[in-house]
Amino acid sequence: MKFFTRTRTSIFFISLSAASLLTGYKVLRSVTDSIYLTTFGAAKIPYAMTFVPFVVVLGSLGFSIILKRFGPEKTFKLTTFLSGVFFLICYFAVLQKIPAFIVALYLIKEVYVVILVAQHWSFINSIVTTEESKKISGPVIGMTALGALIAGIPLQPLPKVIGSVQMIPIVCALTWLSILFIHFAYRITEERKEEISQPKSVIDHLGLKQLRTEKTILYLAILICLTQVISILFELSFLNVLQHEIPDQDVRSAYLVKMWNYADFLAFVLTFGVTPFLLTYLPMKAVQFTIPIFHFGTALLLWTRPSRTTASLAFFGFKVIDYNIFDAAKEVFYVPLSFASRYRAKQFVDSIVYRSAKGITSGVVSLFQSIFLALTPAVVFPPVCMGVALVWVWISKKLLSSSDIEHF
Repeated sequence: MKFFTRTRTSIFFISLSAASLLTGYKVLRSVTDSIYLTTFGAAKIPYAMTFVPFVVVLGSLGFSIILKRFGPEKTFKLTTFLSGVFFLICYFAVLQKIPAFIVALYLIKEVYVVILVAQHWSFINSIVTTEESKKISGPVIGMTALGALIAGIPLQPLPKVIGSVQMIPIVCALTWLSILFIHFAYRITEERKEEISQPKSVIDHLGLKQLRTEKTILYLAILICLTQVISILFELSFLNVLQHEIPDQDVRSAYLVKMWNYADFLAFVLTFGVTPFLLTYLPMKAVQFTIPIFHFGTALLLWTRPSRTTASLAFFGFKVIDYNIFDAAKEVFYVPLSFASRYRAKQFVDSIVYRSAKGITSGVVSLFQSIFLALTPAVVFPPVCMGVALVWVWISKKLLSSSDIEHF
């Protein structure tokens, strides 16, 4: 059996693209979070997150309009290029100490990555079969994590050397580098040929029709919503602790880059040593049920023993499991679906639902903070996460019953 097939070689290059993109994102989220904490404080993060749904809807609509006009490949490259342009605009504005652009950078950071990552998976899902997806999803994430880890290690001390703001042009360069790998991936193999219906309304552009016609998409959307409620509550708990324990902006940025490097190392181990085994040899229901139970456990630990250690375990534990096991398992459901589901509905689920859930949750948190000024995240949020995790188990059961993928 030939190992270096055109499909696998193409997937290798799209993985390099994702590695370059996510290395930049790792740096961007670290320095942006740190700059935001210095300027506004952790208590103001939920207020900024409240605006994320509006930005992500605009971004997803723009993506769909560009997709209709230029097709998948050119849209992929153009949206990646425009992301870098936005970074540079914010960089020069932040240098001029314009606070509004710190908020803008924070919002762009939350939105651009989900739109671009979704396109990486849409490409992969368009060139593999369902059984191939079970085997390659883990290694794809692993190669991405390894690339991000290798590139991230030399970047780790830079915020303390050149300053957090000066890291933004590096993010731009890494984002634009991924365009080269996207080009190679498309030159080596093409997506499967199929009839594509062009959107005729905003509903079609956003992929909302598939929510009504395909139960799998509906349950995936609900599941993503639940995961992001847990994600933002864990994140707010962690950042609240971090602001008090590491007050220096550049030191905090370096610490966050280091923690994300550790997460990438764990991702590499999981995706090559664990995820392919889980998806290939275990029933999908075992994978889908175990993940929320794990998060229930870390939330319980954070609630009973609130500390920097338990907050870090809850937050980074969620991110490692979410990116490297849950995402790989989730992608299997998209493979047999139509083009509209793999591109437009997926963009709706992975971008709008993903970020809107965080934004709405943040809005609710902001409301409670304004009413209860003494709100302590590490005490109040974990019980909510535990309840959401139990609902997650129930929705996973619904998702499994709605899909026609074999061997569940």
